[in-house]
Amino acid sequence: GRREARQFWEAKGYSPEAASVLAGHEEAESGFNPRAVNPKDGRDGSDSIGIFQWNGPRSKALFQFARDNNLDPYERKTQREFAARELETTEAASGAKLR
Repeated sequence: GRREARQFWEAKGYSPEAASVLAGHEEAESGFNPRAVNPKDGRDGSDSIGIFQWNGPRSKALFQFARDNNLDPYERKTQREFAARELETTEAASGAKLR
């Protein structure tokens, strides 16, 4: 839940406030459910999945990240690790604002 999410994000170097924002986003998007699916929600008509409701190329990237790292794509920790990587790479502008 919220506490676990905050702890994860704080361990990644985010302030308690930013960690709370990220935890709140997880809760709002999926209720912390890594198997959450919002059918056909993506701009491209793809399903939005996981704790952050990735879709299209980003959901494909989540599964590739899991394969590359021998992780279960449906575990919260895998999805949080993927989100953390996005915030350092493809979503670095958002990551910088949060930091």
